[in-house]
Amino acid sequence: NDPGYPDTGKQYPDSLKFAKIFTQKMQSMGRKPCTYPEENPDRENYHVIDLSMGIYNSRHLLTVLRNATMLAVLIEAGVIVDAEDEKVVSSRSFIIRFARALSESIDQFFDREAFPARE
Repeated sequence: NDPGYPDTGKQYPDSLKFAKIFTQKMQSMGRKPCTYPEENPDRENYHVIDLSMGIYNSRHLLTVLRNATMLAVLIEAGVIVDAEDEKVVSSRSFIIRFARALSESIDQFFDREAFPARE
């Protein structure tokens, strides 16, 4: 459980594991983590999990996460209020790299070698 939110569900460790895997992939693509919650602290709504990775727990604020009974991660690909970042995240090249990073993260999370594809 996240000590910042004692009601964090039993899926929290897996959600955090996936968030870290995916963040590492995004950082290897040169993407910088969002630091907005740290720059504009709202301790009631955001609990910093890993500042260097831009991982925050805002589970009670976001219904999609709060009501999840399974592993749940909300991914923000970029900041569209930043004109330069909007150009990047809306480019076909970025979308392809983002999708590949997401796919590879899922494979890594489930350790595809431990769970080979069925034929």
